[in-house]
Amino acid sequence: MTNKQLLIGGLVTVAGLLVAKAVRASGAASRTNKPLSQSQTGTISQADRAPDAATATDPVPYRIDLRPMPADDKIETLAPKQVGVFQRGKIDEGRVEAGTRYQYVHYTKAGGKSAEMIVIGIFVHPDAASAQKALASQENITITQQHLQGDTSYYRNPGDGESEEFYYTRGRFGFLVQSFSGEEDLDAFMAAFPY
Repeated sequence: MTNKQLLIGGLVTVAGLLVAKAVRASGAASRTNKPLSQSQTGTISQADRAPDAATATDPVPYRIDLRPMPADDKIETLAPKQVGVFQRGKIDEGRVEAGTRYQYVHYTKAGGKSAEMIVIGIFVHPDAASAQKALASQENITITQQHLQGDTSYYRNPGDGESEEFYYTRGRFGFLVQSFSGEEDLDAFMAAFPY
């Protein structure tokens, strides 16, 4: 069993959450959520930052800027039972840290293998500024595409060979979408995800 840590969401007073890597060999994913200490926080270095991707020639990925805001902050609303060809499975226990509620939801392809999996971290921050600050305070990740200001802030991380990530904000909500079966599944999930 190999565990790999990913730095994912920062909080108002704590800049991130520690998430254990999903175990692929068993075909099941397990997540452990643990807040980072202040000494582990920081920001993405300028050398690692990609150029701002929100331009007229390179629109916001998946056109998330045109999607509706969630109607409420209930997990059933934020994580629909069906997203395109993906079916919702396990919903991890929610946690609250520094005023931000977060929870992980597992999706698998309908009729697919258990390794064809999407895990989405859903963060409900006190306000939009907190959500944007959390996203902007990431470190130790490679960014291929980003926009770190305004309502629809985002970054795309090509992953570590085991997952692809897309993290974005919509108002006070943060969504960290991880595909453990490649970029194609990430694209398919994001094409159908409502927010």
